Amino acid sequence: MTQNAKAKTFFIVYVPALALSYLIAFFGHFFGGSTDLSARSIWACFLAIGTWIFTLPFLIGFVCLVGVFCERRQSHSTVWRSFMTSIAIIAIGCLWISHQFMLTTPKARFEKLVITPIPKSAKIARQGGLVTMDSEFWVLQFKIAKDEFLQLVNESRFVKEAKDHDLERWRKLIEMNAGISPDFTGNWTTYLLKEGRKERRLFFNESSEDAFFVLTVRP
Repeated sequence: MTQNAKAKTFFIVYVPALALSYLIAFFGHFFGGSTDLSARSIWACFLAIGTWIFTLPFLIGFVCLVGVFCERRQSHSTVWRSFMTSIAIIAIGCLWISHQFMLTTPKARFEKLVITPIPKSAKIARQGGLVTMDSEFWVLQFKIAKDEFLQLVNESRFVKEAKDHDLERWRKLIEMNAGISPDFTGNWTTYLLKEGRKERRLFFNESSEDAFFVLTVRP
């Protein structure tokens, strides 16, 4: 293969493949990120770079395999090879993005962060939060029957916090980082579970059966 042919193959086949793979990595990490769009975009950019670098050897090998397939089909067109490579990458990328999206639904988040399986009476309303390189603040708002909530607390070993817990401070934190405005007026009880850098909190109102779960991961 001449130098011109190699350059043509690189720009027509490899460059689009590399660009597509980065875009797929970006959108895969974009789902489930911070509530704030700019913070989510920045986070997705950084994660996509890491994913792209990690998968680069596999991507190059995959492009070469597609090239071999095209040659066996007696198709030596560089454009056709680029088209087939792009279609294959998009198909795989769509599957991966769909998988990533399913992992970030409110139901999936609840099962991952709170408890599995989800209690029958639990109705998840909203979620939101802030994710950075070394910290996380994530909120789930839901309704749940009192008996199932107490069962959740006991099974997960949450500890009841003091009555004078600063609910107003938490209201501001939730509103600022998750875009959710909780109404903490009334009889709210707070439960805490510490796991190293992670702190999991449950806020529960027995009268309305409203609940909030807050995960904080500190730097």
